[in-house]
Amino acid sequence: MLFKLLLVFTVVYGCEVDNVKRKDQEEFVKKGKFIEFVQKCEHKEMGWTVKTIGCLNKAGERHPLGATVDGQLCEVHNDGSGTAEVEDMKKWNDAPAAPPTRVFKRSVTQTAKASPKCEGRSEGVEWDEGNFRLSCVKNILQYVGCYTSDRTYIAAGSTGTMNKFTFKCEANENGIRIYPLDKKTKGSDAGLNSHNEDKTSKSEKAEKAGPPGVAPPGFEAFLPTAANSQPKSTDKVNGCKDHKEGEEWTVGSFKASCQQGKTQWLGCQKEDVFIPVNEQKKVSGFTYQCQSTSTGIKIQPLEDNVPKRPANACENHDDEQEWRSGNFLKRCVDGKTEFTGCFRNGDDFIPIGSQVEIGKFTFECRTTPTGAEVVPLQSIV
Repeated sequence: MLFKLLLVFTVVYGCEVDNVKRKDQEEFVKKGKFIEFVQKCEHKEMGWTVKTIGCLNKAGERHPLGATVDGQLCEVHNDGSGTAEVEDMKKWNDAPAAPPTRVFKRSVTQTAKASPKCEGRSEGVEWDEGNFRLSCVKNILQYVGCYTSDRTYIAAGSTGTMNKFTFKCEANENGIRIYPLDKKTKGSDAGLNSHNEDKTSKSEKAEKAGPPGVAPPGFEAFLPTAANSQPKSTDKVNGCKDHKEGEEWTVGSFKASCQQGKTQWLGCQKEDVFIPVNEQKKVSGFTYQCQSTSTGIKIQPLEDNVPKRPANACENHDDEQEWRSGNFLKRCVDGKTEFTGCFRNGDDFIPIGSQVEIGKFTFECRTTPTGAEVVPLQSIV
C-alpha cells in the first residue's frame, strides 16, 4: 500500500494593510485622522510588523516623528485598530483591543524658519525628488537616500537589491547617484567623478543578464548639486563646476557638456551603445530609455518590453529562496517553484529523487505531475 502526503498550506509573506500586501522594507502612506503617516513594513523575529516612521505635510514633504506638521504633532499611539506603530507583533496579537485614550494634539509650536540653502524648506524636513530623498539638516541640504525604479529605498552609502541585482546609492559634493553593481566585481563601477568603459565579455554580460523574465540591471539615475547645474552670476566656468565652455564629460553612464555656462545632458551609455537624451534604443534584447528629469538624468529599461514575473510566482518568494511547506521543501528557480525534498515523521529529510531508510522502511521522495510525494518502497529485514 502506498502512502501519499498531500500538501495543504498557507503562506504569509509581507504586511497586509487595508487589503494591500507590502514587502519587507517597503514604505507607504497611511491616512490618519488629521495628517498622513509614512509607514514601513519590516520583518522581525516575531513576524511582520508595520512601523510608523514619519508624517507628510500638505506639500508632500516628509517630517520625522515628534515634529509639528501643518499645526499637528506627528506622533503615534496604540488605538486598538492596528494602524498605529507596532513594535512587538506577538504582544500586539495577544493584547485585547482598546478604545483610543487620546487624540492627536493640536500644537501651537512655531515651525523652524525656512532656509534658502534647503530650497526654502524648514529644518528637519525630508522630501523626495524623483529617485532621491533629501533633507534639511542644520540649514544645509543633505542627500539621504535613493529609490530604484520599483521604489525600493536604499540609504546613501548603502546597497540594496531589485530583481536579484544589487544597486548602490552614492553621494558626495557633486550630487547623488544610484547605479547597479557588477555581480562579478562589486564596487568596480565608476563613482560620481568618472566613468569606466564596459569591457565585459559577452559571456560575462550573459551571466549578468539574470534569470529569464527579469530585466538586466539597467536602471541608473543621477541628481547633481545645484552648483553643478546652475551658473553663478556670469561665471560660466563655475556654472559647469570645473569644466570649461564646450567641454564634455561623463558621470557614471551619463554624458554631459558645458553650454553657455550650464550643464546640459547629452545622453546615456549602455554597454557600447550611446542613447541620446529623451530617446530609446535596443541593447541586448531590451529597450532602454534615456530621460532627462527636472533635476537630473536617468536610464531604465521600458517596462512594456520587459517580461514581467507573475504576481504569485513562487508563492511570493524570491528567486533562489528555499522554504518549507508542510512536509515538503521548495525552492524558487527562475520564477518557478521546484520541489527539492520531502520530510517524513516531521524531521526526517529525504532529498528529491533519493531513498532514505527510516525505521524498518525505505522511503523515496519523488516528483509527481502535481508536486511531490513520499513513497515507502520496502521493509527492512
